[in-house]
Amino acid sequence: MSNKDRRSKGSIKNLGNGLYKLTVTVGYNSAGKQERRSKTVRVSSDRKAEEELQKFFRECPSITQTACPVNASTTLKSFVDYWKHQHAEANYEEKTKERDYEILDKRILPALGHFRLSELTVPIIQRFLNSLKEPGMRLDGKPGRLSDRTIEMHYSLIHKLLNKAVKWEILEKNRSDSVKVVRPKYKKVKVLDEYEMSVLLNHVDELPQKAHKYRVITYLAFSMGLRREEICGLTWKQIDFKNATLDVSQALAYVAGKPLYVKDTKNDPSYRLLGLTEELIILLQTQQDYQKAAFIKAGLEWSEHCFVFTQRKSVTPLHLNSYNTWLNKFLPKLNLPHASIHRLRHAFGTYQLAEGTDLGAIKDFMGHADLRTTSIYINSLDSRKRVVTKNSEASLIRLRKLSRPEENQAE
Repeated sequence: MSNKDRRSKGSIKNLGNGLYKLTVTVGYNSAGKQERRSKTVRVSSDRKAEEELQKFFRECPSITQTACPVNASTTLKSFVDYWKHQHAEANYEEKTKERDYEILDKRILPALGHFRLSELTVPIIQRFLNSLKEPGMRLDGKPGRLSDRTIEMHYSLIHKLLNKAVKWEILEKNRSDSVKVVRPKYKKVKVLDEYEMSVLLNHVDELPQKAHKYRVITYLAFSMGLRREEICGLTWKQIDFKNATLDVSQALAYVAGKPLYVKDTKNDPSYRLLGLTEELIILLQTQQDYQKAAFIKAGLEWSEHCFVFTQRKSVTPLHLNSYNTWLNKFLPKLNLPHASIHRLRHAFGTYQLAEGTDLGAIKDFMGHADLRTTSIYINSLDSRKRVVTKNSEASLIRLRKLSRPEENQAE
């Protein structure tokens, strides 16, 4: 029997030394919340533990007969209320909830909320999705139809809800599996070409002390491929100057109308341990020195738990939009096209490929969601990531020279 063996009536967890934790699901309370009971027993074998589980289930109170408050005859609107209470509120990020709830409240529920779950057939779902392609469906007042990407988001949410109904044994199958939806064609993110990137880097290197943080952010995005949320949520505790590593373990998040908050990424594929180039170490150490001096002047207490990038005279982290706002005031002065921190991150991957770095290593280094990294289980960088660090440094050296003809002639 595995360490945690799930049964229809409960689960058994082997704690070792003859101890087993028994957990049974006994039904739903009046609020619609699933109820569980647990206890620990000491027995001589897995078989004995299974016998104790069955006995424990029989001994549990009469709530075991309480029916789930939703069934196939429940309307989609009532099911969504139950789904929010039982699943979404506890498991989704604030931004995900805000997006999904808005889609539900503004389009899905007004059109489909009155249907019973059993009535949500393929034609009904298909007809709703087709209606989203019609003019006038936009809620922002702009002309034109909804994008294929937006329509796909509506389909994905319906599919997710019905999948949960199947998992909870309310429905036998997810009928939206048979619905046809146009998959959006994703546009390639434009990046600065090599000469433009060279001009940007050389001018960023000349920024004054008061703008030093923007220089550091530029390099974290372009030479390490970090996301803006990861950069803005970075604290000094995550940086190991001695071992030249950066621990990407948290990110800053923002929901409209609410204060900034930090979310943990330790259980997410984006968690990773990355190597720092010598140049980045110097840039970060300089940023730390500048920040300590500024904190002393402002009467603020500094510690390793402070954010690497903060708002002026404050311990509050830099807002997620601050760098992009600065960058798009800076670029026109250099006659360079519009860019963003995301485009710099994308450029990292593009130029790494040009340097010959393995594609799998790049995705691992960037923490793409479709790769399950193993960084959380190791204490040092694997060899592929060290190659990424080395190639990143080589790419920077080559790009700087492009817009400095005098250096090329000297060689």
